[in-house]
Amino acid sequence: DLTNIYYAKELPSYLKHRHLKHVWQEFINRPADQQLLEEVATFSAQWFQPEKNVSYSHIERELDKIAQLIMEDLKRVNPIHPIFSASCEQFSFRKYHTVEENHWDKSDGIQILDSLRKIFFSELNFRAAAYDNPKFFREYLLINYVLEEKVGKAIMLAIMFQSVARRLDIRCDLLSFPVTIASSWSQTYLLLKWQSKWNLDPDESEECYYIDVLRGETVLDNNRIWELVEPIISSDRYCRIDTFEVIIRV
Repeated sequence: DLTNIYYAKELPSYLKHRHLKHVWQEFINRPADQQLLEEVATFSAQWFQPEKNVSYSHIERELDKIAQLIMEDLKRVNPIHPIFSASCEQFSFRKYHTVEENHWDKSDGIQILDSLRKIFFSELNFRAAAYDNPKFFREYLLINYVLEEKVGKAIMLAIMFQSVARRLDIRCDLLSFPVTIASSWSQTYLLLKWQSKWNLDPDESEECYYIDVLRGETVLDNNRIWELVEPIISSDRYCRIDTFEVIIRV
């Protein structure tokens, strides 16, 4: 009868969500340095697409492929870059742990980021979705769709960019800034922050660069960022996006 048909249709989704609740509990019980944003994005894609087989191993492989393309580009540009002397263990560790400090000096780090921006935004043509697109609040928030179609919401592009950078031992913090639009309403603007040295002494300073995922590969320095955004909050740590904020946003 219709009741049995209804429950037969709804049961797979119920079982999938029940399983995912256990997956999420295991995830949030991990150490903080093993809570990766691309896993959060994959979890969200699985939750909102229970009828599909969205596997984290597939997402991992796709991100690994992008990292490999960057390595190949670096090989052409600078075959003696120190990244080619790094051990497999180093890359394996970074794949599954967040980066607290960059392994490379400033010039080597910038060269990696240059290749990453070129491959990600220009050659692969990842781009932010237009706000007036009817799919904006659906597929463009799903990491499996964004990886396939190369277009998505800014936060998805930023998470993917950050995860590839981490595979190359580059730390990029995902920051959110409140921005006033036309003096009437505000929205959150996302930037990826990079600096060659993170763990600074109180009397040290380090030049920062900001990658604007909405504008493709645009890079802003400390001066130009203030022309674009005017943060209400002054602490980078306070506006750094973490695991739970990603869940709220997607």
